[in-house]
Amino acid sequence: MLTARWVPKSLSDEQMAVRASVCSALLKRLRSKDDFLLRLVTVDETWVHYYGQENKAKSRQWVGQGSPRPKKFKTQPSAGKVMATVFWDTKGVILMDILSKGSTITGAYGANLLDQLRNPIREKHRGKISKGVLLQHGNARVHT
Repeated sequence: MLTARWVPKSLSDEQMAVRASVCSALLKRLRSKDDFLLRLVTVDETWVHYYGQENKAKSRQWVGQGSPRPKKFKTQPSAGKVMATVFWDTKGVILMDILSKGSTITGAYGANLLDQLRNPIREKHRGKISKGVLLQHGNARVHT
């Protein structure tokens, strides 16, 4: 007897064909030796939750010799969350930006981020801008 395996989404034949053609185009471009992957810079946003931390001195307990170490479970809710925007490439993170509380991502905010990105790329990856940076923005839902 077999049980069904859960998958997040079922793709139609057309969606699978589009994915296959995109993958083929990417493979062809990769094989053309034009440093395609080295030119890619990926950007994505994510919510980052943070917690008010209890320091280690407050959580210390006396235990008997040979007793197991006490366990501490996270019982408090998140103290808040912030939106982090991260730019990275094949060598690692290039730029990370934390959106200030109460702000929203707008066209002006995004344009400003792209302006800020120029200097870290110049400093960390000489020649990348002159070869032409390919920006990949990961803003799609899962499996789209």
